[in-house]
Amino acid sequence: MENSNDLGINLITIFGSLLVVALSYWFTNLQKRQAEWRELKIKHYDALLSAISDLVHTKNEDDFSEMGKAFNSLSLVAKPDVINTLIDFVDWRKDNDHNLLTKEFEEKQNEILTRLLLCVRKDLHIKSDNFRYKLIRVHLKKIK
Repeated sequence: MENSNDLGINLITIFGSLLVVALSYWFTNLQKRQAEWRELKIKHYDALLSAISDLVHTKNEDDFSEMGKAFNSLSLVAKPDVINTLIDFVDWRKDNDHNLLTKEFEEKQNEILTRLLLCVRKDLHIKSDNFRYKLIRVHLKKIK
């Protein structure tokens, strides 16, 4: 009788140990995949923000080409609210290119880009309490 109790205890111990090892392996791989997915998203979002920064105060077709490439590749990984807000930005920008340097243009642009970045931050699980965004213009001066 004692041997069957010992055998049962040993089997439960072995099964429990195997279960712990299997679950640990599974959860570790899950975290690794999630980290890789997040890293991929960040690369796409970085390319998008770089393209947006390049086209903000220009009508240069090459800058819009980079924006298109970033947008299209981002469509593979971004959540729908990011894509929809980005479409809003592109549509608004297309309709308002003639107002490029007005104060109203800049305010509306910052409003839409704030919405976009809030969606991006939500997608990346970054806290966004009281988040505001303003695109900073970069002025380069030639050194003589």
